[in-house]
Amino acid sequence: MEATLKQRRIGALSIIAALALVCAFWLIAPRTPLYKNYKQDNKLKDILGGIKPPAAVSGGGITILRPSSGPIAMAFYFTKLESEPVKSHYQNEFARHGFVYKSETTSKDFRTSLTFCTPGYVAILNLPKNDEDPRFYAVILSPDGAAC
Repeated sequence: MEATLKQRRIGALSIIAALALVCAFWLIAPRTPLYKNYKQDNKLKDILGGIKPPAAVSGGGITILRPSSGPIAMAFYFTKLESEPVKSHYQNEFARHGFVYKSETTSKDFRTSLTFCTPGYVAILNLPKNDEDPRFYAVILSPDGAAC
């Protein structure tokens, strides 16, 4: 009888110790840099994944880069559409997701970049020259601490 009671105590203490270890793990794990990076990467993927491309587009896999300046989410697309319909689509799509149009720049190789922002994030749409076929463009999203 006494051996059975001792086994029950050991079993109960083992379960209590296992639960304590699990609780301690979940109190510590969400504070590690690796977990914070994982959560931030997923947030960037969710935001960029929600911004849908035009219908006549292929590609779109989201890549996360982590340079020293901070994480960047990038999606690359191919299309036969001219730049204007793509530009118009993304202006509407970013506005639908709470982004504000900030600026447009054209480089000497005739690439056009449109910048959009929302509190905490900045997005850039890089459009190619119109004479390239198929046209390759990129949407880039990164966290930004500056006010939009």
